[in-house]
Amino acid sequence: MNDIVLRLFTDYVLPVLGAAILAVGGYGITLLNKKLKNEQIRQSLSQLSIITKSVVEDLNQTMVPMLKEKIADGKLSQEDIQSLQDMALAMIKSQMQDELLDLLSKNTIDVDQRISTEIESQVFQAKICANGK
Repeated sequence: MNDIVLRLFTDYVLPVLGAAILAVGGYGITLLNKKLKNEQIRQSLSQLSIITKSVVEDLNQTMVPMLKEKIADGKLSQEDIQSLQDMALAMIKSQMQDELLDLLSKNTIDVDQRISTEIESQVFQAKICANGK
């Protein structure tokens, strides 16, 4: 009787149990990889935000006053604003690691658009801070 139970266990239960363990392990590894990738994307976006804030502050302190001095009414033209945005985009890209830019390009619709949106957000926050003082 023990031989029959042992044979059933080794022939049927053990392979099914082994396959189940492999499936659960594979699923766990998939979830872990997905979580790791999401964490890398989150860190890339965080780095993008930090770099963008630094670049916008730098341009606000250096380039914006210089451009405003050259203009009679002190207001930047659309071309000046676009020039500043292009300059900020180039500065941000040069400061970010290529691996992080590649990761963002694979996981976002358009990296340049994402960076431009981040620039606009930081400019808006800088204006709010400047008006609040």
